[in-house]
Amino acid sequence: MITAAPLPGETAHRFTRKGHEIQVSVIEVDGGPAYGHVLVFGQPGDECLVRIHSRCLYGDALRSDDCDCGPELDKALDLIQAAGAGVLVYLEQEGRGAGLVAKARGYRYSELEGTDTFTSYEALGYPPDARTYHHAATSLKKLGLKSILLLTNNPDKADEIRSAGFAVTVVPLGTRPLSARAAAYLEAKRRRRKHWIPTDAAPWAPDNWDSDAMVTAPAGRLRRALRALTDSKRRFAVRRRMAAVAVPEQRQDRAPESVPVSSDNAEYLAVEKVSSTVLA
Repeated sequence: MITAAPLPGETAHRFTRKGHEIQVSVIEVDGGPAYGHVLVFGQPGDECLVRIHSRCLYGDALRSDDCDCGPELDKALDLIQAAGAGVLVYLEQEGRGAGLVAKARGYRYSELEGTDTFTSYEALGYPPDARTYHHAATSLKKLGLKSILLLTNNPDKADEIRSAGFAVTVVPLGTRPLSARAAAYLEAKRRRRKHWIPTDAAPWAPDNWDSDAMVTAPAGRLRRALRALTDSKRRFAVRRRMAAVAVPEQRQDRAPESVPVSSDNAEYLAVEKVSSTVLA
């Protein structure tokens, strides 16, 4: 059955993630559902957080340790929830636009030849990155947005959205590689595609970044967003500790719970330690 594309208000509902509730509406990406969907959290306006994310079955759904796709999506949603509003544009661009089978072939070629996946794609006749963000930009325009805080490490993505007429403020997504293979992939993205990969020497801004064409998020604004996320973690940890005090017998012989808010376990455990001290 074919139905008309929904309007945001027609799909608004409560969405609970990691113990936190927020309203979300779902609409189709401009061009139809074959291109993806837009998830509108809360009531976003200009200068809201926006994540444009290309589908990665391995990282997003299967939680593979071989790439940073899952951790980036997780962190973006953490920040959007902490801010209370934002937009996720989820694009059907698996395998950097080449598809899942092409990605699998690329992985196999890399394993056999010792090459990065960009080199493998080229050897197999695929473009190293075939993604486009035109439909995402048009979808954001239909939401009435003119200026956004773009959660990305990809300069091509930022350039294309800016070229579509948006005032773009780049907000980095620093994640920890989950494996040596993921670390190698991050390095390949930095080397081959000029991605802004956080390092100790240069946290995220690249040497070839065009400061006249784009602005970075002011330090104060980033601090507020991260503070909101940390406060959210602290509240969750306090509630969990209080529950443990109230019902201690239910916690005996129980496996440790998974980290509830962020893939950055060390940061969460530090917050957990603070919360434990407060409740002691």
